[in-house]
Amino acid sequence: MKIPFCKIREHDAVGAVARHGWLAALVGICLLMGAQYSASKDVETRIGDLRGSMSKTQTLVLQLTRRIGYGGMIHNFKNSVLRAEDDRFYAAGLDDADRAGALVDRLEAEAATLGFPFVLERTRSMIATYRMSLEDVRRLHTQGESPLSIDRAVRYDDQYAIREIDTLLDGLAGIVQTQVDEIEREAGLLRTIRVVGVIVLGALVLTLLLNHRQSRRHLSAMGQMNRQLESSNAGLQTANKGLQQFAAMASHDLRSPLRHIGLFGELLQEDSAEPELVREYSDKIAASVQRLDRLVQSLLDFAQTGFTEPRLETVDVAELVDGVVQELRPQLAASGGQVNVRAEGLVMADPELLRRALHNLLGNSLKYVASGTSPVVDVSATVNGELMEFVIADNGIGIDPRFAQRIFEPCQRLHRAESEYAGSGIGLSLVKAVVESHGGAIRLDPDHVGGARFLFGLDAAEDVLLEQAA
Repeated sequence: MKIPFCKIREHDAVGAVARHGWLAALVGICLLMGAQYSASKDVETRIGDLRGSMSKTQTLVLQLTRRIGYGGMIHNFKNSVLRAEDDRFYAAGLDDADRAGALVDRLEAEAATLGFPFVLERTRSMIATYRMSLEDVRRLHTQGESPLSIDRAVRYDDQYAIREIDTLLDGLAGIVQTQVDEIEREAGLLRTIRVVGVIVLGALVLTLLLNHRQSRRHLSAMGQMNRQLESSNAGLQTANKGLQQFAAMASHDLRSPLRHIGLFGELLQEDSAEPELVREYSDKIAASVQRLDRLVQSLLDFAQTGFTEPRLETVDVAELVDGVVQELRPQLAASGGQVNVRAEGLVMADPELLRRALHNLLGNSLKYVASGTSPVVDVSATVNGELMEFVIADNGIGIDPRFAQRIFEPCQRLHRAESEYAGSGIGLSLVKAVVESHGGAIRLDPDHVGGARFLFGLDAAEDVLLEQAA
Protein backbone atom coordinates (compact mmCIF):
# COMPACT_ATOMS: atom_id res chain seq x y z
CA MET A 1 0.00 0.00 0.00
CA LYS A 2 2.17 2.85 -1.31
CA ILE A 3 1.81 6.08 -3.25
CA PRO A 4 4.54 7.84 -5.29
CA PHE A 5 6.20 10.68 -3.44
CA CYS A 6 6.07 14.05 -5.19
CA LYS A 7 7.86 17.08 -3.72
CA ILE A 8 6.77 20.64 -4.54
CA ARG A 9 9.53 23.01 -5.63
CA GLU A 10 9.39 26.80 -5.73
CA HIS A 11 10.25 28.42 -9.05
CA ASP A 12 13.82 29.75 -8.94
CA ALA A 13 12.99 32.86 -10.95
CA VAL A 14 10.06 33.76 -8.70
CA GLY A 15 12.24 33.23 -5.64
CA ALA A 16 14.96 35.43 -7.13
CA VAL A 17 12.49 38.24 -7.87
CA ALA A 18 11.01 37.96 -4.40
CA ARG A 19 14.47 38.08 -2.85
CA HIS A 20 16.19 40.67 -5.04
CA GLY A 21 13.52 42.56 -7.04
CA TRP A 22 12.82 45.07 -4.30
CA LEU A 23 16.56 45.65 -3.85
CA ALA A 24 16.93 46.39 -7.58
CA ALA A 25 14.03 48.85 -7.36
CA LEU A 26 15.68 50.60 -4.41
CA VAL A 27 18.89 50.86 -6.41
CA GLY A 28 16.84 52.36 -9.26
CA ILE A 29 15.39 54.97 -6.91
CA CYS A 30 18.87 55.84 -5.65
CA LEU A 31 20.12 56.16 -9.24
CA LEU A 32 17.18 58.41 -10.15
CA MET A 33 17.80 60.60 -7.13
CA GLY A 34 21.49 60.72 -8.05
CA ALA A 35 20.55 61.68 -11.61
CA GLN A 36 18.21 64.35 -10.23
CA TYR A 37 21.02 65.80 -8.12
CA SER A 38 23.45 65.63 -11.06
CA ALA A 39 20.91 67.28 -13.38
CA SER A 40 20.29 70.06 -10.86
CA LYS A 41 24.00 70.68 -10.65
CA ASP A 42 24.23 70.67 -14.45
CA VAL A 43 21.41 73.23 -14.70
CA GLU A 44 23.10 75.43 -12.13
CA THR A 45 26.38 75.14 -14.04
CA ARG A 46 24.84 75.99 -17.43
CA ILE A 47 22.90 78.95 -16.06
CA GLY A 48 25.99 80.08 -14.15
CA ASP A 49 28.05 79.90 -17.37
CA LEU A 50 25.47 81.98 -19.24
CA ARG A 51 25.28 84.60 -16.54
CA GLY A 52 29.09 84.59 -16.29
CA SER A 53 29.38 85.21 -20.04
CA MET A 54 26.83 88.02 -19.80
CA SER A 55 28.74 89.56 -16.91
CA LYS A 56 31.97 89.25 -18.90
CA THR A 57 30.29 90.96 -21.86
CA GLN A 58 29.06 93.81 -19.67
CA THR A 59 32.58 94.24 -18.33
CA LEU A 60 33.93 94.43 -21.89
CA VAL A 61 31.30 97.05 -22.76
CA LEU A 62 32.29 99.15 -19.76
CA GLN A 63 35.95 98.87 -20.76
CA LEU A 64 35.09 99.84 -24.34
CA THR A 65 32.99 102.86 -23.35
CA ARG A 66 35.77 104.06 -21.05
CA ARG A 67 38.37 103.49 -23.76
CA ILE A 68 36.49 105.52 -26.38
CA GLY A 69 34.80 107.98 -24.00
CA TYR A 70 35.91 111.16 -22.33
CA GLY A 71 38.34 109.25 -20.15
CA GLY A 72 40.06 107.71 -23.17
CA MET A 73 40.20 108.16 -26.94
CA ILE A 74 37.84 111.21 -27.21
CA HIS A 75 39.59 112.85 -24.29
CA ASN A 76 43.01 112.48 -25.93
CA PHE A 77 41.55 113.61 -29.28
CA LYS A 78 40.20 116.84 -27.76
CA ASN A 79 43.50 117.50 -26.06
CA SER A 80 45.29 116.95 -29.36
CA VAL A 81 43.07 119.65 -30.94
CA LEU A 82 43.77 122.08 -28.10
CA ARG A 83 47.46 121.17 -27.65
CA ALA A 84 48.54 119.90 -31.05
CA GLU A 85 52.16 120.63 -30.25
CA ASP A 86 52.07 118.00 -27.43
CA ASP A 87 52.66 114.57 -29.04
CA ARG A 88 51.64 112.72 -25.89
CA PHE A 89 47.93 113.18 -26.57
CA TYR A 90 48.40 112.08 -30.18
CA ALA A 91 50.20 108.85 -29.08
CA ALA A 92 47.67 108.17 -26.30
CA GLY A 93 44.78 108.63 -28.77
CA LEU A 94 46.29 106.12 -31.20
CA ASP A 95 46.80 103.65 -28.34
CA ASP A 96 43.18 104.09 -27.21
CA ALA A 97 41.98 103.47 -30.76
CA ASP A 98 44.00 100.23 -31.00
CA ARG A 99 42.73 99.01 -27.62
CA ALA A 100 39.14 99.95 -28.45
CA GLY A 101 39.37 97.97 -31.69
CA ALA A 102 40.59 94.90 -29.79
CA LEU A 103 37.69 95.23 -27.32
CA VAL A 104 35.23 95.41 -30.22
CA ASP A 105 36.68 92.12 -31.58
CA ARG A 106 36.24 90.44 -28.20
CA LEU A 107 32.69 91.76 -27.81
CA GLU A 108 31.63 90.42 -31.20
CA ALA A 109 33.22 87.02 -30.43
CA GLU A 110 31.49 86.84 -27.04
CA ALA A 111 28.14 87.76 -28.60
CA ALA A 112 28.55 85.00 -31.20
CA THR A 113 29.35 82.51 -28.41
CA LEU A 114 26.11 83.46 -26.66
CA GLY A 115 24.11 82.89 -29.85
CA PHE A 116 23.77 86.56 -30.85
CA PRO A 117 26.08 87.29 -33.81
CA PHE A 118 26.34 91.06 -34.00
CA VAL A 119 28.74 93.37 -35.89
CA LEU A 120 29.59 96.71 -34.21
CA GLU A 121 29.91 98.44 -37.59
CA ARG A 122 29.24 102.01 -36.40
CA THR A 123 31.57 101.59 -33.46
CA ARG A 124 34.39 100.40 -35.71
CA SER A 125 33.69 103.27 -38.08
CA MET A 126 33.83 105.75 -35.21
CA ILE A 127 37.18 104.38 -34.00
CA ALA A 128 38.62 104.51 -37.52
CA THR A 129 37.31 108.06 -38.02
CA TYR A 130 38.88 109.34 -34.79
CA ARG A 131 42.13 107.63 -35.72
CA MET A 132 42.26 109.39 -39.11
CA SER A 133 41.15 112.65 -37.53
CA LEU A 134 44.22 112.58 -35.27
CA GLU A 135 46.32 112.74 -38.45
CA ASP A 136 44.18 115.61 -39.75
CA VAL A 137 44.66 117.52 -36.47
CA ARG A 138 48.44 117.34 -36.81
CA ARG A 139 48.32 118.33 -40.46
CA LEU A 140 45.98 121.33 -39.87
CA HIS A 141 48.07 122.45 -36.91
CA THR A 142 51.23 122.53 -39.05
CA GLN A 143 49.30 124.64 -41.57
CA GLY A 144 48.68 127.23 -38.86
CA GLU A 145 44.99 126.60 -38.29
CA SER A 146 43.58 127.67 -34.94
CA PRO A 147 42.22 125.12 -32.49
CA LEU A 148 38.66 126.34 -33.11
CA SER A 149 38.91 125.92 -36.86
CA ILE A 150 40.56 122.51 -36.42
CA ASP A 151 37.73 121.37 -34.15
CA ARG A 152 35.14 122.45 -36.70
CA ALA A 153 36.98 120.63 -39.46
CA VAL A 154 37.31 117.25 -37.69
CA ARG A 155 34.11 117.19 -35.62
CA TYR A 156 32.30 113.77 -35.76
CA ASP A 157 28.85 112.68 -34.44
CA ASP A 158 29.48 109.45 -32.39
CA GLN A 159 25.98 109.09 -30.82
CA TYR A 160 25.00 106.32 -33.24
CA ALA A 161 28.01 104.24 -32.20
CA ILE A 162 27.07 104.64 -28.52
CA ARG A 163 23.48 103.53 -29.28
CA GLU A 164 24.85 100.55 -31.20
CA ILE A 165 26.65 99.33 -28.08
CA ASP A 166 23.44 99.71 -26.04
CA THR A 167 21.60 97.68 -28.71
CA LEU A 168 24.19 94.93 -28.39
CA LEU A 169 23.76 94.82 -24.62
CA ASP A 170 19.96 94.72 -24.80
CA GLY A 171 20.03 91.96 -27.42
CA LEU A 172 22.49 89.88 -25.43
CA ALA A 173 20.43 90.27 -22.24
CA GLY A 174 17.33 89.04 -24.07
CA ILE A 175 19.15 86.09 -25.64
CA VAL A 176 20.68 85.04 -22.30
CA GLN A 177 17.36 85.29 -20.48
CA THR A 178 15.66 83.22 -23.19
CA GLN A 179 18.33 80.54 -22.88
CA VAL A 180 18.05 80.55 -19.09
CA ASP A 181 14.27 80.18 -19.33
CA GLU A 182 14.67 77.29 -21.77
CA ILE A 183 17.17 75.51 -19.52
CA GLU A 184 14.92 75.93 -16.51
CA ARG A 185 11.93 74.67 -18.51
CA GLU A 186 13.85 71.56 -19.60
CA ALA A 187 15.08 71.05 -16.05
CA GLY A 188 11.53 71.29 -14.74
CA LEU A 189 10.32 68.70 -17.26
CA LEU A 190 13.17 66.33 -16.39
CA ARG A 191 12.53 66.90 -12.69
CA THR A 192 8.87 65.98 -13.18
CA ILE A 193 9.82 62.86 -15.12
CA ARG A 194 12.25 61.80 -12.40
CA VAL A 195 9.75 62.46 -9.62
CA VAL A 196 7.21 60.32 -11.46
CA GLY A 197 9.91 57.67 -11.89
CA VAL A 198 10.71 57.71 -8.18
CA ILE A 199 6.99 57.41 -7.36
CA VAL A 200 6.58 54.51 -9.79
CA LEU A 201 9.67 52.75 -8.46
CA GLY A 202 8.53 53.42 -4.90
CA ALA A 203 5.20 51.80 -5.70
CA LEU A 204 7.12 48.93 -7.28
CA VAL A 205 9.25 48.52 -4.13
CA LEU A 206 6.11 48.48 -1.98
CA THR A 207 4.49 45.94 -4.31
CA LEU A 208 7.60 43.77 -4.31
CA LEU A 209 7.84 43.92 -0.52
CA LEU A 210 4.19 42.86 -0.25
CA ASN A 211 4.81 40.14 -2.85
CA HIS A 212 7.93 39.10 -0.96
CA ARG A 213 5.88 38.73 2.22
CA GLN A 214 3.24 36.78 0.29
CA SER A 215 6.00 34.69 -1.27
CA ARG A 216 7.32 33.86 2.17
CA ARG A 217 3.85 32.72 3.16
CA HIS A 218 3.66 30.71 -0.05
CA LEU A 219 7.08 29.12 0.51
CA SER A 220 6.20 28.39 4.13
CA ALA A 221 2.97 26.72 2.99
CA MET A 222 4.89 24.72 0.38
CA GLY A 223 7.38 23.67 3.05
CA GLN A 224 4.54 22.42 5.21
CA MET A 225 3.04 20.59 2.23
CA ASN A 226 6.40 19.00 1.42
CA ARG A 227 6.82 17.83 4.99
CA GLN A 228 3.28 16.50 5.01
CA LEU A 229 3.89 14.64 1.74
CA GLU A 230 7.07 13.16 3.14
CA SER A 231 5.20 12.26 6.30
CA SER A 232 2.39 10.67 4.29
CA ASN A 233 4.87 8.54 2.39
CA ALA A 234 6.61 7.54 5.61
CA GLY A 235 3.21 6.98 7.21
CA LEU A 236 2.23 4.53 4.50
CA GLN A 237 5.44 2.60 5.06
CA THR A 238 4.77 2.65 8.78
CA ALA A 239 1.21 1.51 8.14
CA ASN A 240 2.43 -1.42 6.06
CA LYS A 241 4.87 -2.39 8.79
CA GLY A 242 2.18 -1.87 11.42
CA LEU A 243 -0.19 -4.18 9.56
CA GLN A 244 2.48 -6.86 9.44
CA GLN A 245 3.14 -6.44 13.14
CA PHE A 246 -0.59 -6.45 13.81
CA ALA A 247 -0.89 -9.79 12.05
CA ALA A 248 1.95 -11.21 14.14
CA MET A 249 0.45 -9.75 17.30
CA ALA A 250 -3.00 -11.12 16.45
CA SER A 251 -1.52 -14.58 16.15
CA HIS A 252 0.16 -14.31 19.52
CA ASP A 253 -0.99 -11.56 21.90
CA LEU A 254 -4.68 -11.79 21.07
CA ARG A 255 -4.73 -15.58 20.92
CA SER A 256 -2.81 -15.92 24.18
CA PRO A 257 -5.63 -14.50 26.39
CA LEU A 258 -8.13 -16.54 24.42
CA ARG A 259 -6.13 -19.71 25.09
CA HIS A 260 -6.06 -18.83 28.77
CA ILE A 261 -9.81 -18.31 28.80
CA GLY A 262 -10.39 -21.61 27.05
CA LEU A 263 -7.96 -23.47 29.32
CA PHE A 264 -9.36 -22.15 32.57
CA GLY A 265 -12.89 -22.68 31.29
CA GLU A 266 -12.09 -26.38 30.85
CA LEU A 267 -10.51 -26.51 34.29
CA LEU A 268 -13.66 -24.99 35.75
CA GLN A 269 -15.66 -27.83 34.28
CA GLU A 270 -13.20 -30.42 35.60
CA ASP A 271 -12.76 -28.93 39.10
CA SER A 272 -16.21 -27.45 39.61
CA ALA A 273 -16.42 -29.23 42.98
CA GLU A 274 -13.42 -27.27 44.35
CA PRO A 275 -14.56 -23.72 45.29
CA GLU A 276 -11.04 -22.39 45.79
CA LEU A 277 -9.89 -23.59 42.37
CA VAL A 278 -13.07 -22.27 40.77
CA ARG A 279 -12.41 -18.84 42.30
CA GLU A 280 -8.75 -18.90 41.13
CA TYR A 281 -9.69 -19.93 37.61
CA SER A 282 -12.42 -17.32 37.48
CA ASP A 283 -9.94 -14.60 38.51
CA LYS A 284 -7.52 -15.68 35.79
CA ILE A 285 -10.30 -15.69 33.21
CA ALA A 286 -11.33 -12.20 34.30
CA ALA A 287 -7.71 -10.96 34.08
CA SER A 288 -7.34 -12.41 30.59
CA VAL A 289 -10.60 -10.80 29.53
CA GLN A 290 -9.40 -7.43 30.88
CA ARG A 291 -6.10 -7.77 29.07
CA LEU A 292 -7.90 -8.71 25.88
CA ASP A 293 -10.22 -5.74 26.33
CA ARG A 294 -7.23 -3.40 26.74
CA LEU A 295 -5.61 -4.77 23.59
CA VAL A 296 -8.78 -4.42 21.57
CA GLN A 297 -9.37 -0.86 22.87
CA SER A 298 -5.75 0.10 22.14
CA LEU A 299 -6.00 -1.28 18.63
CA LEU A 300 -9.25 0.61 18.15
CA ASP A 301 -7.61 3.86 19.31
CA PHE A 302 -4.66 3.24 17.03
CA ALA A 303 -6.95 2.57 14.06
CA GLN A 304 -9.03 5.67 14.80
CA THR A 305 -6.09 7.97 15.55
CA GLY A 306 -2.91 6.64 13.95
CA PHE A 307 -4.37 6.52 10.44
CA THR A 308 -6.44 9.72 10.60
CA GLU A 309 -5.54 12.57 8.22
CA PRO A 310 -5.00 15.67 10.41
CA ARG A 311 -7.22 18.69 9.89
CA LEU A 312 -4.81 21.54 10.49
CA GLU A 313 -5.82 24.71 12.26
CA THR A 314 -4.19 27.29 14.50
CA VAL A 315 -3.97 25.85 18.03
CA ASP A 316 -3.07 27.67 21.25
CA VAL A 317 -0.43 25.38 22.78
CA ALA A 318 -0.82 26.57 26.38
CA GLU A 319 -4.58 26.06 26.28
CA LEU A 320 -4.25 22.58 24.75
CA VAL A 321 -1.63 21.38 27.28
CA ASP A 322 -3.71 22.77 30.17
CA GLY A 323 -6.70 20.77 28.90
CA VAL A 324 -4.65 17.54 28.87
CA VAL A 325 -3.42 18.19 32.42
CA GLN A 326 -7.02 18.67 33.56
CA GLU A 327 -7.95 15.30 32.03
CA LEU A 328 -5.17 13.65 34.04
CA ARG A 329 -6.21 15.21 37.38
CA PRO A 330 -7.52 11.90 38.83
CA GLN A 331 -4.22 10.16 37.99
CA LEU A 332 -2.24 13.08 39.44
CA ALA A 333 -4.29 13.01 42.64
CA ALA A 334 -3.86 9.24 43.03
CA SER A 335 -0.07 9.36 42.51
CA GLY A 336 0.61 12.67 44.24
CA GLY A 337 2.33 13.84 41.09
CA GLN A 338 2.68 17.25 39.49
CA VAL A 339 3.02 18.64 35.96
CA ASN A 340 5.07 21.79 35.31
CA VAL A 341 4.08 23.55 32.09
CA ARG A 342 5.97 26.20 30.12
CA ALA A 343 4.11 26.60 26.84
CA GLU A 344 3.36 29.60 24.66
CA GLY A 345 2.57 30.41 21.05
CA LEU A 346 0.49 28.89 18.27
CA VAL A 347 0.98 25.70 16.28
CA MET A 348 -0.58 24.34 13.08
CA ALA A 349 -2.14 21.03 14.13
CA ASP A 350 -5.25 18.91 14.46
CA PRO A 351 -6.21 19.77 18.06
CA GLU A 352 -7.86 16.38 18.81
CA LEU A 353 -4.96 14.30 17.43
CA LEU A 354 -2.37 16.43 19.22
CA ARG A 355 -4.39 16.18 22.44
CA ARG A 356 -4.38 12.36 22.24
CA ALA A 357 -0.62 12.29 21.59
CA LEU A 358 0.12 14.54 24.58
CA HIS A 359 -2.33 12.57 26.75
CA ASN A 360 -0.41 9.36 25.98
CA LEU A 361 3.00 10.92 26.67
CA LEU A 362 1.96 12.55 29.95
CA GLY A 363 0.00 9.47 31.00
CA ASN A 364 3.11 7.30 30.48
CA SER A 365 5.22 9.74 32.49
CA LEU A 366 2.77 9.52 35.40
CA LYS A 367 2.54 5.70 35.17
CA TYR A 368 6.13 4.56 34.69
CA VAL A 369 7.67 5.67 38.00
CA ALA A 370 9.41 3.70 40.69
CA SER A 371 7.25 2.45 43.55
CA GLY A 372 6.91 5.08 46.27
CA THR A 373 8.01 7.94 44.00
CA SER A 374 5.73 10.86 43.19
CA PRO A 375 5.90 11.57 39.45
CA VAL A 376 7.09 14.99 38.26
CA VAL A 377 6.59 15.90 34.60
CA ASP A 378 8.03 18.98 32.86
CA VAL A 379 6.28 20.06 29.65
CA SER A 380 7.62 22.84 27.44
CA ALA A 381 6.52 24.11 24.03
CA THR A 382 8.43 27.01 22.48
CA VAL A 383 8.95 28.41 18.97
CA ASN A 384 12.38 27.84 17.44
CA GLY A 385 12.66 29.13 13.88
CA GLU A 386 9.73 27.70 11.92
CA LEU A 387 9.02 24.93 14.43
CA MET A 388 7.13 24.65 17.69
CA GLU A 389 9.37 22.37 19.76
CA PHE A 390 7.74 20.13 22.40
CA VAL A 391 9.73 18.57 25.26
CA ILE A 392 8.22 16.15 27.81
CA ALA A 393 10.60 15.06 30.58
CA ASP A 394 9.88 13.01 33.74
CA ASN A 395 11.55 11.44 36.79
CA GLY A 396 10.33 7.94 36.00
CA ILE A 397 12.09 4.61 35.56
CA GLY A 398 13.50 5.73 32.20
CA ILE A 399 14.10 3.79 28.99
CA ASP A 400 17.27 2.00 27.97
CA PRO A 401 18.74 3.94 24.96
CA ARG A 402 19.08 0.58 23.16
CA PHE A 403 15.29 0.57 22.77
CA ALA A 404 15.02 4.19 21.58
CA GLN A 405 13.58 3.09 18.22
CA ARG A 406 11.83 -0.09 19.27
CA ILE A 407 9.49 1.66 21.73
CA PHE A 408 7.75 3.46 18.84
CA GLU A 409 6.87 0.21 17.01
CA PRO A 410 3.29 -1.10 17.44
CA CYS A 411 2.72 -3.80 20.07
CA GLN A 412 6.26 -3.50 21.47
CA ARG A 413 6.48 -3.63 25.29
CA LEU A 414 9.61 -3.53 27.44
CA HIS A 415 7.74 -5.08 30.41
CA ARG A 416 6.12 -8.48 30.76
CA ALA A 417 2.34 -8.66 30.72
CA GLU A 418 2.39 -9.69 34.39
CA SER A 419 4.47 -6.66 35.49
CA GLU A 420 3.08 -3.81 37.59
CA TYR A 421 3.16 -1.53 34.52
CA ALA A 422 0.10 -2.52 32.55
CA GLY A 423 0.02 -1.61 28.89
CA SER A 424 -0.60 -2.73 25.34
CA GLY A 425 2.49 -1.42 23.52
CA ILE A 426 0.33 0.78 21.31
CA GLY A 427 0.61 4.20 23.01
CA LEU A 428 3.98 5.41 21.74
CA SER A 429 3.37 4.06 18.23
CA LEU A 430 0.13 6.09 18.23
CA VAL A 431 2.07 9.20 19.34
CA LYS A 432 4.63 8.62 16.58
CA ALA A 433 1.87 8.21 13.97
CA VAL A 434 0.21 11.48 15.06
CA VAL A 435 3.46 13.48 15.02
CA GLU A 436 4.53 12.12 11.64
CA SER A 437 1.09 12.75 10.13
CA HIS A 438 1.74 16.45 10.95
CA GLY A 439 5.10 16.35 9.15
CA GLY A 440 7.08 16.14 12.41
CA ALA A 441 9.39 13.61 14.05
CA ILE A 442 9.60 12.36 17.63
CA ARG A 443 12.59 10.89 19.43
CA LEU A 444 13.75 9.73 22.82
CA ASP A 445 16.66 11.72 24.29
CA PRO A 446 19.29 9.01 24.98
CA ASP A 447 21.40 11.36 27.12
CA HIS A 448 18.65 12.22 29.61
CA VAL A 449 19.34 10.81 33.07
CA GLY A 450 16.82 10.16 35.84
CA GLY A 451 13.77 9.46 33.73
CA ALA A 452 12.62 9.72 30.11
CA ARG A 453 12.69 12.76 27.85
CA PHE A 454 10.75 12.93 24.55
CA LEU A 455 11.18 15.66 21.93
CA PHE A 456 9.22 16.45 18.78
CA GLY A 457 8.56 19.48 16.57
CA LEU A 458 5.57 20.68 14.55
CA ASP A 459 5.13 23.65 12.23
CA ALA A 460 4.55 26.90 14.10
CA ALA A 461 1.49 28.87 13.02
CA GLU A 462 2.08 31.35 10.18
CA ASP A 463 1.09 34.35 12.35
CA VAL A 464 3.93 33.57 14.76
CA LEU A 465 6.50 33.29 11.96
CA LEU A 466 5.43 36.61 10.41
CA GLU A 467 5.68 38.36 13.78
CA GLN A 468 9.23 37.04 14.17
CA ALA A 469 10.18 38.16 10.63
CA ALA A 470 8.72 41.67 11.07
